[in-house]
Amino acid sequence: MGTPGLGPYLVFQIAIVGTRVEQARFQCHNCGVTVACGSALTELVKNKSLDDCCQITEKVLCNALDGVPQDKMHVPTFVLGALKLAIGDVSK
Repeated sequence: MGTPGLGPYLVFQIAIVGTRVEQARFQCHNCGVTVACGSALTELVKNKSLDDCCQITEKVLCNALDGVPQDKMHVPTFVLGALKLAIGDVSK
């Protein structure tokens, strides 16, 4: 999501073994909430199927962090967009 070097971005990468996410990592440039959401998402997707990963919502991600500041509620959507791009890359 976004473009490195041109403002906020987040790259989310997953490694699949069989039908499950074995590893996940991210790289980003944005605020601390983006870093926290990216980190929490790596934990939420580990050992999950791609179908289960697709079921992760903004609410689930916010709950994993015990909340997100009201003015940063766009960040979970941004981070989940990067996950959806990663899943799309895997399913090609």
